[in-house]
Order: sequence, then structure tokens, then C-alpha cells
Amino acid sequence: MSTRPNPNPQRNGEEDEEMDVSLRIIKTVSFKVNKRMTVGGVKALLSKKERIPECMQELFYNGNHLENDTKMVDYSISTNSTLNAYVSDAAPLNLTIKIPQRHDTVLVQARSENTVQNIKALIEARENIPSCSHSLVHAGKLLEEDKTLAFLEIREGSTLHVVFIPQGMFLILVKLLDGEVLDVEVNMGYTILDVKVLLESIVGYPVGDLTCEGEILVDSWTLSHHSISIHSMLEMAPPPPPPPPIEEVRQMTQIFIKWRGKSTPIEVCLGDSVKRLKEIIGSEMVKSGATKQLELEGKRLPNGKDLASCGVQKGSTLDLFLIIY
Repeated sequence: MSTRPNPNPQRNGEEDEEMDVSLRIIKTVSFKVNKRMTVGGVKALLSKKERIPECMQELFYNGNHLENDTKMVDYSISTNSTLNAYVSDAAPLNLTIKIPQRHDTVLVQARSENTVQNIKALIEARENIPSCSHSLVHAGKLLEEDKTLAFLEIREGSTLHVVFIPQGMFLILVKLLDGEVLDVEVNMGYTILDVKVLLESIVGYPVGDLTCEGEILVDSWTLSHHSISIHSMLEMAPPPPPPPPIEEVRQMTQIFIKWRGKSTPIEVCLGDSVKRLKEIIGSEMVKSGATKQLELEGKRLPNGKDLASCGVQKGSTLDLFLIIY
């Protein structure tokens, strides 16, 4: 008489052990799509049909990862093409998206490693709002498109607001170095560098830093990111003072260190680094282990630069601050 093998064999002295196994489930789902539909739109269709959140899907074609805001035709995807879908097992974040202009609220699911641009692509696929036409705001701050949700500390249950970017051209004001104010026609999508190019074409000379309400504007940021709108006033920042002659840089000169309301003269070489000056201050003036910070006219001096390149000249007064962590 034959006996069947025990389905649960146990060896003497050996306890049952748990182990992880993975099951590969292959299923093909067909859709009719427009060739100009975005990848995000295809994910939305798959989510609706198979109940797989868009944020957990990654689509590939011919080994290439497909980006949400790119159209199918841009990847040369044609009729009867087969896309490969990878489904992540990471727990999604549930986010509330408020669209005040439409009096509408939608829920989306995302992952912490998704960027703001990814979320905008989801909104475009779900609500047919082009990514280029809106920005996202959280806790009163405009979100940078290349930053991840994790970096921006956006967590489960957070609410994001859609702010539409005005289309077309509008006028801003730019105050030149001589006090003249120009009307400049711009678009909200222009970068600060674009505005500088426009100004240079008007005034005929290279444009340095631009400021708005005392803040230096970042060249690579758009007007939208800087919250610059119609009739905002931008100002040309004065150029930095020319560096002193080489002979002066190598000579010892007197400057003043202001600390606790008292200015103390100190002999330095303008070719010395800011770090070296801090060491001198630590040995001669303030014998403290606290971190020292030096400022000239409200601007912090970085350790790696020399005093001359920071605009320090004979007779300059630097403010000293001690930072205790």
C-alpha cells in the first residue's frame, strides 16, 4: 500500500519557518486611446478599469520609462502597441486637490517620491487642466515643480490648491539704475533670465541682478514662482564695487568688527578668506567656541571667499554674530 507524502513535513528540532514568495500575474488589458493622449491619461484609464491607483503605475515601452505629461505619439506608440505596466507596492498618499475657480475638489493618490510636476500631470489627466496653465500651492507656498512631495514635507491627507497662471502678456514695471521706470511686456512663464534679455534689448547694456521688494530674483525661476504679477515693480540692483588693486589686496588695511554695539578696529589683508578673518577674531577678540557669522551691509559673507571679492574695503564695518546650536 502506497502512502502520500506529508504536505507539512517537519524535521526533528526544526520549527516552521515563514518565507516570502512573489507571484507574477500577467494580464493584458486593451484600450482605445487617442494618439495625442498623455501617458497620465492612459494611467487614468487603467485606474478606472482595473482599480490600480495612477500613482502606483509605471509604464514602459520598448524598455523606455514613459513620463506622465508626455503624449503617446511622442514615444512613437502606434496602433496595436503593447505597453508594459509595473505596479508598485508602496503605500500611496491620499491628497485633496482644491480647484477654487471651478468650485471643485478632487482626490488623487501619489507617492512620496513623486514630484509636483507628476501631481500636475495627474490633474491634467483627470481634470483636463493643462500642466502649463496652473501652479500648486500648499500651506501658502508656491510649490517648485522639480521638488518631491517628501522634500516639501507633504504628507498623507494634505490639501493642495490649484492656482491658474494668467495666459497672454501683461505689463510689469522695471526701475533702472538712473531711476527711470520702464513698462515691460512679459508672460507669467518667462524666467528672470528672459526678462533680463528683454531689458538688455531695450537699454543696450548687460543687466545684472534684479530685485523685487528687496529680494534678489533667481535667474532660473519663472515670474510665476516669484509671485510677480501685473504692475509688479522690479528694480535693477547696483553692480558690485570693483575689486581693489592687487597691491591693495596684498597690503594690510584696517576694517572694523561690530559686536554688541561696539566697533573694534582690526588689521587684515583683503586677500585673506572670510574663514581666516573668523580665526583672527576668535584668537584676538571673541574667544568663544560658538559659530561666527559675518555680514556686510546685511549680506552674509561665505567662508570660502576672500574679503575683497565680498566687497570689503578699507574702513568697512562688518557685523559679527555668534550662533550657538
